[in-house]
Amino acid sequence: MRLIKLFPLLLVTLLLNACGGGGGGSSGSSTVATSCATSTSSFCTTEFNNNYGLVTTKAYEAFDDGYDGDGIKVAVLDGGFDTAHTDLDANIITGYDEEDDDNTPNAGSHTARMGGHGTHVAGIIAAERNGTGMMGIAYNASIMPIKVFKDNGDFVSGGIQN
Repeated sequence: MRLIKLFPLLLVTLLLNACGGGGGGSSGSSTVATSCATSTSSFCTTEFNNNYGLVTTKAYEAFDDGYDGDGIKVAVLDGGFDTAHTDLDANIITGYDEEDDDNTPNAGSHTARMGGHGTHVAGIIAAERNGTGMMGIAYNASIMPIKVFKDNGDFVSGGIQN
């Protein structure tokens, strides 16, 4: 019986260890790029460099090949959103607020635990290439914001029903 109670803990531990990644055979320090200043790509701008993930994955190479998220819709299930954010407003499509059962998934407070977290995640995915702030990995994709967490971090009671 005690083993049955420990099984979930052991399973989570094994999964976390499996996700840790191997890294490969280099000993010594590695250098991670913090900007793409050495590239000749037209995408290597301050706006691009403001998204660490774009730099480290050298996303400009995919952008140069025409990949930009155009025609893709991404549903982001998270805390509140700022649907009028200048880096997202052109890419936001009608979303849903599970808590209030309406189509306004905006955060009540961007200083609360989960208030605005959806904005952050949506920006990493699809912040516009508009010359300010940062740009997302799929900067022309559409974001469907779905608020499933209250601003205080609690999951909406009853789960995701609608």
